[in-house]
Amino acid sequence: LVGADQLIAENAASKITDGDVLLTYASSHAVECTIKMALAGGKTTGPKRFRVIIIDSKKHRHGKELLKRLVQYGVECSYALINACAYKMREATKVLLPCDAMMANGTLLGVAGCAAVAMCARDMHKPVLVLCETYKFCERVQTDAITFNELGDPDALVGDVDVVQKAEHARKLREWRHTNQQLKLVNLVHDVTPTAFIDLVITEVGLIPPTSVLAIIREYEKDESADVERDDDDADDDDGGDDNDRRRDDDDDGGD
Repeated sequence: LVGADQLIAENAASKITDGDVLLTYASSHAVECTIKMALAGGKTTGPKRFRVIIIDSKKHRHGKELLKRLVQYGVECSYALINACAYKMREATKVLLPCDAMMANGTLLGVAGCAAVAMCARDMHKPVLVLCETYKFCERVQTDAITFNELGDPDALVGDVDVVQKAEHARKLREWRHTNQQLKLVNLVHDVTPTAFIDLVITEVGLIPPTSVLAIIREYEKDESADVERDDDDADDDDGGDDNDRRRDDDDDGGD
């Protein structure tokens, strides 16, 4: 996995040029490795000068950890919540998105908010690059985030208790389990980004369009089938050798 991230970082860093403004969402190890690689310079290119915009969700704010690490590396950064995405997107030249899974139909299953960032980038004609290891490629087809998803803690949607107590309606929302039996809070962990919002998927095996995800899955299946057949042939050869040895032993006993 470490090797895959390094290869992804090398492939993605080759797409970064001097003066770029990279916009990313939440936090991703692959994105962090890419930024470090581009900052230090790769095998064929020297160090590059660029800055990074980190868009984060109000709920988890994982991007703050990425922000701290990038500042330590000496990267010029700015930070904003997702409600300011459209405003900050005007400054961006490229968008780097993390990935939890790539579906067979080319859709991206990512942390909730990725789809909104990608849609905003598409509307402003900004290239969207998804950084994804091939082990995250999935044969399942998914077009929405409702049919299959992970549910988080619904109370996380309410917010900080000290803040919401300032308003009566917010207090009622905080006590939603007891005051309103008809109200159900649904906290979706992931969302689905359509293929049309993705320009390129950067993997350890190269740069591919999202529509080629299924082709990569099929190639891996062929390799696995070939390995299984090779193992079966080796096992048959071993069995044949054992049978020959037994026959030779029997012939020797008969001669005696």
